[in-house]
Amino acid sequence: MPHTAALVVSLVASASALSAPTSAPKAALYNAIDKFNAATAIDGTVPIDFGVKGGELDKKSRAPRNLFPDGFDAVSENVGTAAKGVMAAVDALAGEASLAANAADTWKTADSPLTGEWSNLWTTAADATFDSKSERGAAKVSNVVDARKGRITNVIKFTDPESKADALRVRLTAKAVGARRLELTFRWVCVTFKKRLFGLFKSVYVPLVPATFLARLIFLFRPKIKPATPFFDLLYLDDELRVQKTGEGNVFVQKRLVQ
Repeated sequence: MPHTAALVVSLVASASALSAPTSAPKAALYNAIDKFNAATAIDGTVPIDFGVKGGELDKKSRAPRNLFPDGFDAVSENVGTAAKGVMAAVDALAGEASLAANAADTWKTADSPLTGEWSNLWTTAADATFDSKSERGAAKVSNVVDARKGRITNVIKFTDPESKADALRVRLTAKAVGARRLELTFRWVCVTFKKRLFGLFKSVYVPLVPATFLARLIFLFRPKIKPATPFFDLLYLDDELRVQKTGEGNVFVQKRLVQ
């Protein structure tokens, strides 16, 4: 029996040692995000309003502006330092073994670990950054992934009581390109209002021309420039946390919402 007890203790110790490298970097990321939120609670966040003038879109590419590092540094030294801490934690976590290694291979399957509703914890993307002091108002950002049907719905739920809009939903379809990458095609946008618009419409649905078509049209007479296709690469994935980076370098840290 002593030998059995010793064996059990040894196995438990080994399991703890194996799990520590995985759990510690994730805990470090959560801690870094807490420090970032504490810094922005004191100094504020990057002020973002609509379009290029509002800092939402990049002046050259018209893609969502990346706030790291210049945007965060402009708020305050503390916010900039905290943002760098989050990015360092993201890089460390990305080096850990996770389901991200072949998650894109599970796309279009019923048991994909990507399927579910995910709430945004932290991002460098200006178009997913909302604040009550801006014209856009405060909002909660999430997305719903249905891997089997090959679609993603980005959801912006406006929380400002004075906002006329209740929610904005953007539907995308995706296809796997490699083990970690999903290429995206925008399909439609739906804006839902708290009260009927002009007393008639509760929501407005706008179909979108695929971004690849627009890019080809824009660059029709500039064949040397290759049109960009929206995509994101999975950096880390487990049953509760998803970290990804877009083609513009924007990072999203998202937590699975438990139903």
